[in-house]
Amino acid sequence: MRQLASQATTDRLQSVRERLDRLQSLDVCWEPYVDHQAEHPFPDIAWYSGCIKCGLVVEPYHPERVLRQFGYIQTIPPQPFTPPRPDSFY
Repeated sequence: MRQLASQATTDRLQSVRERLDRLQSLDVCWEPYVDHQAEHPFPDIAWYSGCIKCGLVVEPYHPERVLRQFGYIQTIPPQPFTPPRPDSFY
């Protein structure tokens, strides 16, 4: 049964890859948020770039890596900062 499921997953993946390969430039929505910018402006706090901490979890946050999706000009973003793992402090 597991072999059958694995083959079905592989077949589905191949099908999706073939559909993606056939896409033309006009088939892709390159700016999905353009129509919503007036209702949902980009708040200033969203420009924060760095780490966000909640309890013991520290995660990097880099909005400059996705600016084009929100209709802004995106330059080459800096190398993402990866915080040290908490166990390396001890």
